[in-house]
Amino acid sequence: MGNIIKYRTELMGISILWIMLFHAQVEIASSLMPLKFIKSIGYTGVDIFFLLSGIGLMFSMSKNNSCKNFYIKRLIRIIPTFWLCIIIWGIKHYILGELSYNWFFLALTGTDFWVYGNLEMWFIPAILLCYLIFPAYFISSHKFGAGKVFVAASAASFAAVFFAMEASLNYLLIFIIRMPVFFMGAYIGALLIRDRNKNVFPEVLWNSKAVSVVFLILSTILMAVILLTTEDSYRWETGLWWYPSILMAYPLIMVISFLLSFVEILTDILTNSMKWLGSISLEIYLVHNIVFSLSDHMLFQGQSWNIARAPEYVIYFILSLIGAWLVNYAISPINERLENYGLGRERGN
Repeated sequence: MGNIIKYRTELMGISILWIMLFHAQVEIASSLMPLKFIKSIGYTGVDIFFLLSGIGLMFSMSKNNSCKNFYIKRLIRIIPTFWLCIIIWGIKHYILGELSYNWFFLALTGTDFWVYGNLEMWFIPAILLCYLIFPAYFISSHKFGAGKVFVAASAASFAAVFFAMEASLNYLLIFIIRMPVFFMGAYIGALLIRDRNKNVFPEVLWNSKAVSVVFLILSTILMAVILLTTEDSYRWETGLWWYPSILMAYPLIMVISFLLSFVEILTDILTNSMKWLGSISLEIYLVHNIVFSLSDHMLFQGQSWNIARAPEYVIYFILSLIGAWLVNYAISPINERLENYGLGRERGN
């Protein structure tokens, strides 16, 4: 599991590339089935983000368990970047005549996802909710045990899934179903921090590369069966889109981090590139949602899901990276000042 921490940023870089591939409206020929399948399950990159977030937050709070410090750092990292991108998003929709002030306010606060199920930037309000509840989760893990709290929290999230379906809130499933992945990350983080005896069965199980490979193969087969035997609408309504991906997330990052350890020996260029992408993955996520949506208004919109759109999306990909870098460049000094001010006040108190 140590490789996961070592390559956490690189894993985030790979995940955001996978998500961008998934969002690209390009149809890959059936003759290239492995690549077509990889693209079709690119939303698994989001599960990896939730998992890595859980691990990172557990380490962060273990170093400093001040709730105020925790919230200041998380909000400063996300809110300025999010608001800048929402303003850009709002300008785009205003130019297209698609924006109302009420809708813009909901988007700026992230409540458009909770109230209306707007999925354009849904990950931000979702991860902010994870941040909100995490200090209580952390305290409970120390009081009752990380394993017990992980099981209890996951069971509660599964109960919430059935409530959402009964209450016709199926749009929330895209997040609620993934909450156990976030809790799993927190549990794995706790295991890493405790550095348990390697001969203890759960530790051997979580560390086993062979078990990870077997579990990854089984979850991939399950994913393929579901995609081949069910309709899109049914998968959305029942959450079958995401159940295999939450099983896939941990063994996948185990296998990828293991492979990255070999790639690092061969070339620093690839690992450094993935690390750079991972360091601005928040910005890439937000900016690419804006840039990729331009495809709905371009000359080739009638050719949706056609391989001929691949060059178009290469341009969108490059623009997304440039835009993300510019957003990061503009916001980083603001974040630094806000963090120094906020944490300075915290230390002063």
